[in-house]
Amino acid sequence: MTNKLKIISFLFVSIITLNLIQAEETSAGKSVVVNVLLKPLPSKPYDSSDKCLCARKWVRAARGGGLDAMTELANCYAPDVGAFLLKSSDDSEKCKEDKELKSAWLGAAATRGYAPAQYAYGMLYFFGVGVPIDKENAANWLAQAAGQGYPEAYFSLGEAYQFGLGRPQSLAKALEHFKKAASLGEPRAKARLQELNSK
Repeated sequence: MTNKLKIISFLFVSIITLNLIQAEETSAGKSVVVNVLLKPLPSKPYDSSDKCLCARKWVRAARGGGLDAMTELANCYAPDVGAFLLKSSDDSEKCKEDKELKSAWLGAAATRGYAPAQYAYGMLYFFGVGVPIDKENAANWLAQAAGQGYPEAYFSLGEAYQFGLGRPQSLAKALEHFKKAASLGEPRAKARLQELNSK
């Protein structure tokens, strides 16, 4: 590859990386626009000294831009911090825990509009896994995933409204999100609706 081609290729990738994704969410009657820079792919996709079969399985597709592969690769590094983590299809060969690498791969997929990654990335911000705790940012990511019809995101966004986590506390908004999640088959939302309706 000539130097001229390398420069053009670098500029093209740089321009693509700096594209903005805009997501709108209606909150308290006003429209809020969230601008997010596309996160670059991690320069070191995995620790090659780690005999991690999970990472080796997904790294090529992730480096090639596969959003599902990026999310699966992130899950290879999942710390055990709760049920919100997406389950990797191959849990038998987890890698050494690496919260920063996990958040980097989820961030790359989330900023490219992949709803399961947006949901998981939002949950990382709620719990401060590989990123600082930022409940408002977490709720923004959940809203983006919910906007694509992701049931778990609707449920978690409902909890954000119910308990005032990154969103103004509003039982009406919480119920709205729980109902939507339940209509999409989210079992926790159905249970939460029964619990709230019995009070």
